[in-house]
Amino acid sequence: MGIARTLPFLVALFSAAVLASGQRSGARAEVREVSLGEIQRSPARYLGEKVRFRLQFSRELERFDPFFSRFGPRSWAAVEAWPDESLLWDPEAFERRCSHLFVRRGRSPHEHFAAARRYRRFEVQGIVREIFHGEPWIEVRSVRALGNAVGEGTILHVVRAQGFLAEGRPDRARQQLERALAAPMPPQARRAIQSLLDGCPDPEQVSSTGG
Repeated sequence: MGIARTLPFLVALFSAAVLASGQRSGARAEVREVSLGEIQRSPARYLGEKVRFRLQFSRELERFDPFFSRFGPRSWAAVEAWPDESLLWDPEAFERRCSHLFVRRGRSPHEHFAAARRYRRFEVQGIVREIFHGEPWIEVRSVRALGNAVGEGTILHVVRAQGFLAEGRPDRARQQLERALAAPMPPQARRAIQSLLDGCPDPEQVSSTGG
């Protein structure tokens, strides 16, 4: 009975110890350009690699469990973020955060994140140090702030537009999407919102066919 209870813990410990070695002797020296979403989907491909990617900042976590990793909370802060390509008005994308981005306390990357507002975009360079329960644990080495973030107002406008479409009110939906497009944002978000607007029924056509 004691073995049955401790076996899952020992398996997790062994997996973490093996994967945490993310310091492969033959790891590549160059920095790999990749999306954070791709790292999340296939973390083993990037274990021990230097990577560069873009993200949308969510928050600094007040507490986190370092498990058996090097990322003790006295020396490290944990940051939660979304991949830069995530369209945050999509509930599934909004929930798919990366919660294991680690920065040394008191260093420049930590200061950038500590002062950042939610949804701020950054370009990050770091190393995929470990994998635990299928999630990449990334040491952040450098941070560069980017412009044209998707703000909360834009997200709210798109969510409202989707609600109006579901209610059969395309006129109100178009108004919300046009308001969303008035704000600065990265190209991928603008294309997605424009596509929603292009697919939105024209109120005049709807009224003429209905009348």
